[in-house]
Parts: sequence; C-alpha cells; structure tokens
Amino acid sequence: MGWKTWVGGFFILSLAGTLLSGMKKVSDDYEVGTQYKHFTDGSCRSSTREVCVTAEQAKYLCGKLAGTTKGSLDTGLNWAMVGERAATVFANNTPSWEAEWEGNKCAIRLSASGMYEGTSAQVQYTGKVVTFIISEEREALAHHFFGSLD
Repeated sequence: MGWKTWVGGFFILSLAGTLLSGMKKVSDDYEVGTQYKHFTDGSCRSSTREVCVTAEQAKYLCGKLAGTTKGSLDTGLNWAMVGERAATVFANNTPSWEAEWEGNKCAIRLSASGMYEGTSAQVQYTGKVVTFIISEEREALAHHFFGSLD
C-alpha cells in the first residue's frame, strides 16, 4: 500500500468519523443545559430546570447518548449502591459504557478495570437512566441513573 492509499483511507475514515459524530447530535427541540426526565411510573413532575418527557422522547435521547456527566458517576455510582470496591474502581478509572432502550427504559451498562487495595479488579454496573442533560455540543448525556432495571 502506497502513501497515497493510506492518506486517502485516512481522509475517508476521518470524514466518516465526522459524519458519524454528527449523528449523535440532538434535534433543536431540546435545549442545552436542560435536564430531561423520564420516570416509568408516571410520577415525574417538571420544574424550571427539569422537563418530563414521554417514553418516545426518552427512547430518542437514549439512542443519542454520547456519554455520562461527571456528576452522574459521582452520584449514580455511590458506595451504597455498588459497594466500596466498585465505587473506588469507577472513580479512579474512566468506565466504558453502552446504552440501549429496553422495554420502556434506557438501560446503561458501565464497566471499568483498575486497582483496589493492591489487587486488580474489574467491575460492572447496570442501571437505568432517568435524567438526560443536553451538552453545549448538543449531545445527550446520562445525568442521573440508578442501579436497577426494575
């Protein structure tokens, strides 16, 4: 393979990456900085900073998720929910994640590997996203999630 082929392939990959990253942008119907909540039990109440959304809107945001907020990792993965070992590994390492719509909720799965008290540890977490926030880049981020898919 000559350098022209490599450069051309790099350009195509870069262009594809740019186009794919644009696919994660949310529509203008959602405001930057606003929190969008979805409670499956119907108990959601809107406020000045939080807007309740339908299951269909939450499904759309779940499909557009580009990551999690720092605050979500601090509150969503607290010691009481996942235990000291897992909370420590998640706090000290960037977790990988995936999200998908299951039934009527946005399921999120996080995993991380790291050290805990001198021993290698791998931890996993599964929960549901209840609050999404729209970033300055117009990306949907998981802002609050809880450790049960029930």
